[in-house]
Amino acid sequence: MTADVLQVLIIDDDEVDRKALKRMLQLADVKIEILETDDGEVAIESLRSQNFDCAFIDYFMPNKNGMEILKEARSLGIAVPFIMLTGHGDELIAAEVMREGAVDYIPKGEMTTELVHRAVRYAVQVKEAETARRESEERFRRIAANLPIAILCFDEKQDITFVNEKFTEMFGYGAADIPNLTAWMGKAHPNVEYRERVLRTGRIDIDNRINGIKSNREIREIDITCRDGTSKSIEVTFELDGMSIYVVYTDVTEKKQAKEMLRQQSEVLQRNNDKLHKAYEAAKAAQEIAERANAAKSQFLANMSHEIRTPMNGIIGMADLTLMTEVTKEQREYLTTVKACSKSLLSVLNDIIDYAKIEVGKLTIERVPFNVHESAQEVVRLFDVIAKPKGLFIHLTIDPAIPNTVIGDSLRLRQVLSNLVGNAVKFTAKGGVKVAIDCIEWEKEYARLKFSIKDTGIGIPADKLDRLFKVFSQVDNSNTREYGGSGLGLAISKQLVDMMNGNIGVETAVGLGSTFYFTTHVGLITKEEPVGLGAAEEQKAAICKQNPRKVMIVEDDYISRKVASIFMAKIGFAVVETSNGIEALEIAQQEAFDLILMDIHLPDMDGYTTTALIREKEKEGSCYTPIIAMTANALKGDREKCLQAGMDEYIAKPIEISKLNTIVTALLG
Repeated sequence: MTADVLQVLIIDDDEVDRKALKRMLQLADVKIEILETDDGEVAIESLRSQNFDCAFIDYFMPNKNGMEILKEARSLGIAVPFIMLTGHGDELIAAEVMREGAVDYIPKGEMTTELVHRAVRYAVQVKEAETARRESEERFRRIAANLPIAILCFDEKQDITFVNEKFTEMFGYGAADIPNLTAWMGKAHPNVEYRERVLRTGRIDIDNRINGIKSNREIREIDITCRDGTSKSIEVTFELDGMSIYVVYTDVTEKKQAKEMLRQQSEVLQRNNDKLHKAYEAAKAAQEIAERANAAKSQFLANMSHEIRTPMNGIIGMADLTLMTEVTKEQREYLTTVKACSKSLLSVLNDIIDYAKIEVGKLTIERVPFNVHESAQEVVRLFDVIAKPKGLFIHLTIDPAIPNTVIGDSLRLRQVLSNLVGNAVKFTAKGGVKVAIDCIEWEKEYARLKFSIKDTGIGIPADKLDRLFKVFSQVDNSNTREYGGSGLGLAISKQLVDMMNGNIGVETAVGLGSTFYFTTHVGLITKEEPVGLGAAEEQKAAICKQNPRKVMIVEDDYISRKVASIFMAKIGFAVVETSNGIEALEIAQQEAFDLILMDIHLPDMDGYTTTALIREKEKEGSCYTPIIAMTANALKGDREKCLQAGMDEYIAKPIEISKLNTIVTALLG
C-alpha cells in the first residue's frame, strides 16, 4: 500500500462484524482512517461527499442491501472499489456482485486479517489504475475534442462515454442523443440487414485487436446515415484502451465521389478513345478509299488524255503537213479552220485536265529560274495576232525594277496571264487591252509582282461578280453563246494563283470595261543562272551522226506514226518505223540513228523500258542517240519520268510541227 493515509468506508448493520473488520484494518502497515455506517442512505451520501480508497459492503442490509448500494453508486459515477461481505459463501452471489463492478468478495466466515489486507491492497491498486485511466482518458478527451477527425468511445457495457465535437459536426449527433452503441447503430444504419453486417465485421475487428491478431482490413469503409438524412462514406478504425474502445471515423465522401468521378471520367475517356480509334480507323479507311479514288482519277485522266490527244495529234498533224504542200486558197482556209477548231478543243481539254489535276493534287508549282519579261512578251505577241484583225491594240508595260530572271513557275504564270489576256481580247469589241506588271513588294530573297489586264470591253454587272472564279460558271448565258468558253478558265486561274501564294480579283463596270489583276511571289537570284538547259548537254558519249540523218519512229498508233514520218522526211531524215518496243530495241542494236522518237504506251514493252535498255547497250561503247518522248501523257510527273528513264526531251500530243522542229534543231543543230 502506497498511500500515506487510506480512507475506508465500512457499511454493515452488524456492529460485531464492523468492530472485527475495523480491528483487522487497524493492524495494517499503513494508517487507515475508517468511517462506518449501518445505513444504506447514509452510505450513499458519504460516498458522494468523500473520496474513499475502498469500501466494504455487507450484502444483507435491512433497508437497502449491498447490491442496491453498489448499483446506485455505479449509476452515480462513484468510482470507489467495493469489496462485498456476506455471511454465506455463495458462488452465485459472488458472480453477481463481481458482474456489477465489485473488485472482491469475502465470506464473513472466512475473513482473516491477511485476507482483508490483501483485499484492501488490491482495491487500492484498482483505484490507482482507474484514476490513471480516467486522467489519461480526460487528457485524451481534451485533445480529441478539437481533432479534425470524429471519435466515439464506448465501454465494456457498450455505453457511449465520449464523442468529440467533430463527431457531432460530421453526423449531427451528440452524446445525449446516443447513450449506447445500440442507439448509435440504429441511427447510423437504419437498414437492419446492413446494420447487422457492420456489427458483425466490427466485432471481428475488435476481437482480433483484443487477441492481438492483425486484421487483413484494419480500416473498413462503411456508409453512415447522418441526422439530416444524408449518407456519408466513412473509413472506420478501432483503438483499444483498457476496457474502452475508441472508434475513429474519417469522412471519405468527397474522396469517394472524386474517385467515382475519376472512374466515370476514365470510362468517358475510354469511350472517347474508342470513338477516336473508330473514327481514326474510319478516316484511315476513307483516306485509303480516297487515295484509291484519286489514283483511279489519275489513271482515268491519263487514259482520257491519251485517248483524246492521240486522234487530235493526227488531225492537227495532218492539217500542218497538208498546209506545207501546194493547196488552193480555199483549201488553206478550210485546213486553217480545222487546225483552229482542234486547238480550241485542245484548250478545253487542257482546262478540264488542269482542273482535275488540281482536284486530285497532281498539279504542283515549280520554282525554277525563268525570264519573266520574255514570258509576258510571248503571251502578248500570241494574242496580238488575234487582236489586230478585230482592230484592237495590246500594250505591255513592265516595271524596270523587275529583273529579267526570277524564280517561279513560268508555265503556270503564262497560263494565268494567257487566260486573262485572252478573255480581255474576247470580250472587247473596240479599243484595246493594257497589260502592266508592277513590283508592289520587294524583299532580299523575293518580290511580289502584280499583273494588271485592263480592257475597254463590255464590263461585268455587279450582281454577277459572285459567279466569277467558280467552276463551270459564266456571267451570262447570252455571253456564253456569243463568246463561248467552258467556264473553267477563271476558276483554274484562281486556284493556280492561290498555289503561287497570290490573290486574284477584278474591278469592273458595265460598259466601261474591266481590270483583272493577280499577284504572285517570285524568288530573286543574285546572279544570272542558265535557263532551260536540255538533257543533251549532259551527254557523256558522242552523238551518233549519219549521212543522211536517220531517225527511228517508235509509235503504235498508225496516224501518229505517219504524221511524224512524213514531217521527219520533209526535213531531210531517213525514216525507220516500228510499232512496238521489242522490235525497236532489236533495230537499235542493228542500226545507228541520229534520233529516236519514242511513244510511251507501246505493246509488249513500253517506251520507258525500251529507252532504259537502249541506254544500257550504249554503255558498252556504242554512240549516244538522243531520244524524244512523244506521248499523249500530259499529267504531272510525266515529263520528269521520261527524262529519268533516259530520254532527252519530251513533247506532248497533239504534236505541233513547229515545236517538234525546234526541239530537233536544239538537240542535233
